[in-house]
Formats: sequence, C-alpha cells, structure tokens
Amino acid sequence: MQKRLITVDFDKMLETEKQKLKLVENKLDEKCAEMVNTQTANEEEKAKIITDMTERLNNETETVERVKSERRSALKLADKSLIDLKKSHEMYGKLR
Repeated sequence: MQKRLITVDFDKMLETEKQKLKLVENKLDEKCAEMVNTQTANEEEKAKIITDMTERLNNETETVERVKSERRSALKLADKSLIDLKKSHEMYGKLR
C-alpha cells in the first residue's frame, strides 16, 4: 500500500513538473517571438534609414552636379562676354 502511495505521489509530482516545464517552454517561446519581432522591427528601421540616407545622398549628388553645370555655363557665358567686350573695344579703338 505504501509503495502504491509513493508511486501515486511520484506520478503527481512528475505531472506537476511536466506542467511547470511546459509553462517555462511557453514563456521561452514567447520571449523568442518577442526577440524576433524586435529584431525584425530593428531591421526594418535600419533599412528605412539606409533608404533615406541613400536618397539624401542621391539628391545631394544631383545638386552638386547641377551647381557644377551651372558654374560651367556661367564661366562659358563670362568668357563669351569677355570676348565680345574685347571685340567691341577693338572696334571702338579702330573707329577713333
């Protein structure tokens, strides 16, 4: 009889420990899922930041190229104006 009580007691203890283990496994699964969600959110945020910075860089590059082009055009125009000024000065000098 005592062996039987010990066996029943042991079975109850074993079942209790199995339930505790299951609860711990569930909590571990929840924490793992939280970590995955956090990591995913971080990766998405990182991708968004990289996209934003790349877009800014492209915009800045376009702006620099536009300014360079405008500067070249202004230099060409200034050179042409200087040549025209020299020509008109030479013509005025010949007329005198």
